[in-house]
Amino acid sequence: MMVETPSRVAESTPKDIDVLWVANLRSLKRPELALELARQLPDVKFTIAGGPMPNGQTYYDDMVAAASRLANVTMLGPVRYRDSGTLFDRARIFLNTSTIEGFPNTFLQAWIRGVPVVTFFDPDGLVQRLPLGRVARSLDDMREAIRTLLENDGDRQLLGRRAREFATREYTHGVASRYLELLNAPSLPLGTVQGARLP
Repeated sequence: MMVETPSRVAESTPKDIDVLWVANLRSLKRPELALELARQLPDVKFTIAGGPMPNGQTYYDDMVAAASRLANVTMLGPVRYRDSGTLFDRARIFLNTSTIEGFPNTFLQAWIRGVPVVTFFDPDGLVQRLPLGRVARSLDDMREAIRTLLENDGDRQLLGRRAREFATREYTHGVASRYLELLNAPSLPLGTVQGARLP
C-alpha cells in the first residue's frame, strides 16, 4: 500500500473540522456511532462524508435524516477519493467506528497529514503501539479520547507528528524503495522460490 503525499502543508490549512468520519454509509462501518458521539459532544464539530452502497439507499437516507437533527454535524454525502484529501487537511481527528477492516486507506490519508486517529480497530496494533492516535474499547472510551485530544493541542500534535513520520517512512518512499528493489532484482528461473528450485 502507498499513500500520496499531500501537495499542501497540512498545518497551513485551517482546522475547522474537529472530527472527520469518511467511509461508505453502511451498517458495517457503524456511522450511527459517529452520530451518537456527536449527540454526546454537542460542542464538537463532526463532518461525515460517504455515499450509499448498492441496495443501501434506505440506510443512507436514515443516516442523513438523523444527522440533520444535530446542529454540530455536517453531512457531505459522497466525496471522490481525489477530493477527500482537503477534508483530512482540515481535520483535527479522524474517527473510525468500524470493528472490522482490512488496512484502511483512510488511516494513511489521515496520518500522512499529521492527523491522529481515534478507532476501535487497530491494524497490527500500530495505533496503540507507536502511538498514532487512540484505541477505544467502548463508546465511552471513544468519547473521552476525542474530548481529551481536542482539549490538549500538544498531545494531539505530537501524535500527529508521529503519524506523519510513520506514514512517510513506511508508505511513501519506503514502499517505493521496496518495489524498486524487487523490480531491479535478478529474475529467478521459473520453478524457483527465493533461489531454491522446486521439486
